[in-house]
Amino acid sequence: MRIVPLLVVAALGGCQPFSSSQPSSGPTLVRLSDTDTKAAVRPCARQGYPEAMGFAATEADLRLLAKDLDLLAQQPGAPAGFDPYSGVHQVIGLTLVDGRRRLYVNVFPASEAACSVRRNAPCQACGGSPAYWGALYAPSARQFEELTFSTRG
Repeated sequence: MRIVPLLVVAALGGCQPFSSSQPSSGPTLVRLSDTDTKAAVRPCARQGYPEAMGFAATEADLRLLAKDLDLLAQQPGAPAGFDPYSGVHQVIGLTLVDGRRRLYVNVFPASEAACSVRRNAPCQACGGSPAYWGALYAPSARQFEELTFSTRG
């Protein structure tokens, strides 16, 4: 298992850093506010969750997510060479219609001009490469579900 350095910027509470004893390099996780749910779950080029309700993801949830990112490379549909650590990872808690609670991860390249200015706002970039992807994560089971990639440019 790969050791994951972590830097998390929390959109809740005015973009205060998420504390971690790990080094500050590695994936960037941005915790979105549960008030951003409707915008965050409607990506333009892949499956969304428009009926979901939001909840505030906890620091413990984010730590588990960061530890388990390497599991994404084993998911069905992950392309050869897929790097789940690359890019900006926006995270929001969702309660799905069937009652399941999951974290939704929306990922885009750090160079994405449409999203780079306000990373704590839901990104609606419509890239068409493996650099633009989303997945559901179940912290209680430590499993990812429904890994999808944007398919149009």
